[in-house]
Amino acid sequence: MKPTACIITILCMTILGISCSQEKPAPENVESVENKVTGKDVLDQTKETLGTTKDFLMQKKTDYQIQLETKLRETEDMIQALQQKASEAKTEAKAKYNELIASLGEKQEEAKTKLMELKSASAESWEDIKVGMDAALENLKNAYNKAKLHFQE
Repeated sequence: MKPTACIITILCMTILGISCSQEKPAPENVESVENKVTGKDVLDQTKETLGTTKDFLMQKKTDYQIQLETKLRETEDMIQALQQKASEAKTEAKAKYNELIASLGEKQEEAKTKLMELKSASAESWEDIKVGMDAALENLKNAYNKAKLHFQE
């Protein structure tokens, strides 16, 4: 279940619990409990839980962002290695290699754009952006593998 769905479920359950609770007089033979849980107690606990959930989601987002930045730096290094090979290639092959490298550059820019979106995303919405980021990385990886095959020919 997505964290956003969990948060909504918790809030609904809390609101339902508060709205449905009615104080009933204690039966005469039962002692009154001094530590009753009030609606305010439930709301305070819910706020604390939501804060903790948000902190957890932000940490996951930060960890994922660091992982992506590392992958993009590695990809940049691999593209530079291909550019070096292209510069050493014969004239007829050089044009094809440069075309493949340009395609790689476009895919890399798409991934960088998604990373920027991720950086500005809230704790609640970053997982939606993650799907697009994963797709952009997969496209970049496929383009690199395609280019690498051509360089091996």
